Amino acid sequence: MQLLMNRGDIENYWYLDINPESGRAKTKELFDRLKINYYTKKEYN
Repeated sequence: MQLLMNRGDIENYWYLDINPESGRAKTKELFDRLKINYYTKKEYN
């Protein structure tokens, strides 16, 4: 059961109206960089 823990978890981040409009582009850039997977994909033979 431990092996299945956190599978399918989704984290939601909200840029709220209280934050300045000028920060939207910077926030989008941050999350675009976080999407990149820098780890090599394991291949099993």
